[in-house]
Amino acid sequence: MDERFALNTPGPEPADPIIALETRVLPQPNHVEAKAAIARLYTCCQPPGSPPLKARALLIVSALGAGKTTALEDYQRDHPDVTLESGSGTSAPADALRDADIRRIVYVEAPKRTTQRALVAALLGAFGYRASDHWNTSDIIERIEFYADQMRTEMIFIDEGHHMVSSTQPEQTEDVAEFIKSLLNRTKRQIVIAGLPGLLQITRYRQLHRRLQPAVILAPYNWGTRSGRLHFSLLLATFEKMLDLPEPSGLAVVVRQLMRKAGS
Repeated sequence: MDERFALNTPGPEPADPIIALETRVLPQPNHVEAKAAIARLYTCCQPPGSPPLKARALLIVSALGAGKTTALEDYQRDHPDVTLESGSGTSAPADALRDADIRRIVYVEAPKRTTQRALVAALLGAFGYRASDHWNTSDIIERIEFYADQMRTEMIFIDEGHHMVSSTQPEQTEDVAEFIKSLLNRTKRQIVIAGLPGLLQITRYRQLHRRLQPAVILAPYNWGTRSGRLHFSLLLATFEKMLDLPEPSGLAVVVRQLMRKAGS
């Protein structure tokens, strides 16, 4: 089943029912589980002035189409960027960066065959900046910390995280794991990494292992189980309600009848 039941956005409903269907997230179990895990990680953040807790990383792992990317995008939409404008009643800090953006969540995709340098470039690019060639790892993390502070960033999302794991170049993966650990230590921001099952190999690296929350493993939809068929029936009923058809299609009823005939 396509993971893009996407996106549960605030504001007026689209006039076209098809657009409404394609731009809405339904609270299917994988989606609920992933967002709940991110929310629990978020509670580790401390408001300014409170003693900070050690930042942690959360892995969200699944096969293609199980909903991990949708969960990240939907959670980010629940915590949108804010642009502070003059006269809006909200003033930006004197040393705020371009456009006075508040970016509570920074979202980035790990490049294919991710190296430490490639991940750095992607992260800085997500903040809207570029790395200088002469910066070392400490300089880079200091700069990311500065941008995160100025933009009041609370969490960093890294999608396509399996690109950070190389079975042929383990030293490259170890460098990336070490960089993420340093990023957690220095920036004090929680990090969510989503990817295919190969991402779990990153847990082998001791420098990062102790900073990981229990991974969330999202199971793919399975029509072959009673719960899978029941859930599919409920989704059909929800779709039909959203489409506001002139008369019931009866698809959900047919599915339930097939379930009963199958002895479910």
